[in-house]
Amino acid sequence: MMRNAEGRFTVAPVHPGRDISVGTLRRIIRDTGLSIEEFVAALWLAARWPEVPQRV
Repeated sequence: MMRNAEGRFTVAPVHPGRDISVGTLRRIIRDTGLSIEEFVAALWLAARWPEVPQRV
């Protein structure tokens, strides 16, 4: 789950062994209000430093 500064949030489905479809991923990015570049950067940071608190 990700929440933006205005309090809006989106839920990202995570199912073991399954990829997120392109349409679902685009919707998640659009719902977060981030650009694709910002989303990729946040994803990269989360993957590199898992001890950093996740946005909730």
